[in-house]
Amino acid sequence: MIKRVAASEDVAMSDWIEQACREKLMDLGILPVHDYKDLADLVDTHYDLLREQTQIPTSNLNNIRRGGSCSEIDLLRVAMCLDISETDIRNLATKSVTNLTQYCGDGV
Repeated sequence: MIKRVAASEDVAMSDWIEQACREKLMDLGILPVHDYKDLADLVDTHYDLLREQTQIPTSNLNNIRRGGSCSEIDLLRVAMCLDISETDIRNLATKSVTNLTQYCGDGV
């Protein structure tokens, strides 16, 4: 059955299962464990989900994926969508830079 559903959505069966499991875990308030190296890695890993389930413009997501700046609102939208605490999302944002304002222009 899963094979048919995945084929009808034109995705690999393993990708469909992964997405279904991820959505269920998120519904339960559990985010799959992953050691993200920074905010860009987090956004890159969850790009499709963030694009589909947030109001973050695609251009902004692409910019964050490249390690560019983001607004405070976009940062918090990522945290809310992925059920990550503000502290954790800020820590990810500062992992690759020493000053969060380089990521968030509004001077967090």
